[in-house]
Parts: sequence; structure tokens; C-alpha cells
Amino acid sequence: MIFYHVLVCFESGMSKPILYSCYRSSASYRVRIALALKGIDYEYRPINMFAEPGEQFSEEFRKVNPKCELPALQIDGLTLTQSLPIIEYLEETRGQVGRPLLPKDPAKRAVVRKLSEMINSGIQPMQNLSVMRYLPPDVSRDQWAQHWINRGFQAVIMAGCGLIVPEFGTYMDPSNQMN
Repeated sequence: MIFYHVLVCFESGMSKPILYSCYRSSASYRVRIALALKGIDYEYRPINMFAEPGEQFSEEFRKVNPKCELPALQIDGLTLTQSLPIIEYLEETRGQVGRPLLPKDPAKRAVVRKLSEMINSGIQPMQNLSVMRYLPPDVSRDQWAQHWINRGFQAVIMAGCGLIVPEFGTYMDPSNQMN
């Protein structure tokens, strides 16, 4: 399958995708996992978010993503931002390559999307670097992050995480076709 993807890229004149990413960015990590599961070869362009003021604010990167956030994936002549839309684009345009990123069953897909969104918009932003930098000095960053992470994951568990757990073992089995 990887060979097929490389061949398609070569024959159609598509260039290798470029991922702008930071090793400590959980959103970037989601995209790197999706690219790996799909077996998509890409060029990695590291962006140091922890430098002052942060490489994501450079004029060069602003041309890639004016919002100055990671990740950004240049693929198929597009620049995609935000991890979940990037992941869904990869699945929709390369569904036959590598491993599936979403279940085939619409109900299971809805559960995966719900849980992903709970983490993506309800947990991760509260401990994001851009939020943490604006906390008052008398607020412990660790306590702040832990509070929102615990609160978010309690909601994930109550929202039906158990619906996914029985599928996890089979999902990770490459012989399973995600019925």
C-alpha cells in the first residue's frame, strides 16, 4: 500500500506532503499518528513553539498559517490546519492506503468523532501553551492543567468511552477491516 501511494504521488506530479509540527504539540502528534497509520511519507518541518516568542509567530510561518498554530499540513496543493480536519481529509482522500482511521459503521464513527471532539475542544485547549502563558503567576500551571484534564476525561468516560474499549483490541489488529 505504501508503494501504491508513492507511485500515485509520482505519477500525478504530487509532491511529498509537508507537515509543520512541534514534537510537544498534542495536536501535531495526532496528525503524525494518522500519517504513520496511513503509511504516508512526508517532510517534517519542525517549529519550536517554546522559543521566545515562538517560531510559529515568524513571518515565514504566518504565510503557511496566519493563525500561527500547529499543525499545518501541505498536501495536494492545499494547506490544511486543525488536527481533526487534517485526519478526516487523510481518511477521505487516502481511505484505501494504510490502516483505516475511522470505523466503517456510521454509529461507531459518530462515537469516535464525539470522543475526539471532547478531547480536542474540551481538554487539550485548557492546557495549551497559548493558554498557559496567560495564567496569572499565582496560579500553578500544573494544577490548572490537571484540573481541566481530569474534568475532561471524567466527561469522556461518562459519555460512553466504554463503547470504544471493546473495539480497541480489534481496531489495532491490522487484519481487521473496521466493519
